[in-house]
Amino acid sequence: VYLLDKIVEQIDYALLFLETREDARNLTLLLKKFEKDGTKVVCVMTVERAQEWYEVMLSLKQNPLISFIILGEPYGPHIPLANSPLGTFIFSALKNKKVMLGGNDLTPLFPIFETDAIHGIHFLLFRNTTGCGVFFLFYRSPHTLISAIHLLKRIEPELAIEFQERRDAQEE
Repeated sequence: VYLLDKIVEQIDYALLFLETREDARNLTLLLKKFEKDGTKVVCVMTVERAQEWYEVMLSLKQNPLISFIILGEPYGPHIPLANSPLGTFIFSALKNKKVMLGGNDLTPLFPIFETDAIHGIHFLLFRNTTGCGVFFLFYRSPHTLISAIHLLKRIEPELAIEFQERRDAQEE
């Protein structure tokens, strides 16, 4: 990052994955070079962490070179199930042949197939128009945990769904 100002070559495109607070500081440092070069920038963050990047998006919303992507949870054949909470849940359900539900089963899930995510990022980075914006890369209607379990049950008919009583209901 610190040597970027010394690069003589023009940078036409930049794809930045925002995860930590240090990434926000690096983005600020990179902006000088990007603005000088007219670099088209796409910043990607996960839907789970989008709230953390709200201030950064707000401060850069007028910059026509920068677009933001809020990315759902990627899944697919090239992404190990252990790399995501949803994947871990699916792996555990399929391995144990059962799922335990207990209360907040309407939690929204934002899965996106890996090739859909790649195509969306590619489209935004290399489109002919400039202009900032926030783009959402997940399906229009989010799944819920309960709907995901019913989809799993189609694949694995022997999957048992067990309902756990809520503690506050037991105390009454």
